[in-house]
Amino acid sequence: MRGDREINETEANVVRRTFREFAAGVGPRAIARTLNEEGVPGPAGKLWSDTTIRSHVKRATGLVNNELYIGRLIWNRLRHIKDPSTGKRISRLNPESEWIIKDVPELRIVDDELWHSVRVRQAEIAEKSANVTEAVCKHQKKPTADATGLSLSVVAGAGFEPATFRL
Repeated sequence: MRGDREINETEANVVRRTFREFAAGVGPRAIARTLNEEGVPGPAGKLWSDTTIRSHVKRATGLVNNELYIGRLIWNRLRHIKDPSTGKRISRLNPESEWIIKDVPELRIVDDELWHSVRVRQAEIAEKSANVTEAVCKHQKKPTADATGLSLSVVAGAGFEPATFRL
């Protein structure tokens, strides 16, 4: 029957191991490197990468954000639209009120304690990242104008942009 799910114990062990390592402080890049070195196949038979493991917290993508591992199946979390300027398909998060959530306890492979440990680690990483971003912004030099009326952008790789002069 289409849509039936069952636990593959070999894959479930890899998932639990990844959760334990991430919660213990091992970075997603190191976890991915180890899994690839050991020849453990990633999702869809591809190689592991750091984003395969951590991806996007709010969008619940990436292995450590997948609520199916705690027995929650969620549909309609994202919608896909086409960017009219590029023609590429982009995803947008739907409001939580539009999500369809079904408890599937028979598919749980990660316990609440381990799930929570990963959430705590993600919060710590997010806080450190916010602190670094704030510190960088405080110490950045203000753009300066030169004789051409162009200023060098403080964003690496952004090139030159028209300078703004205040009188």
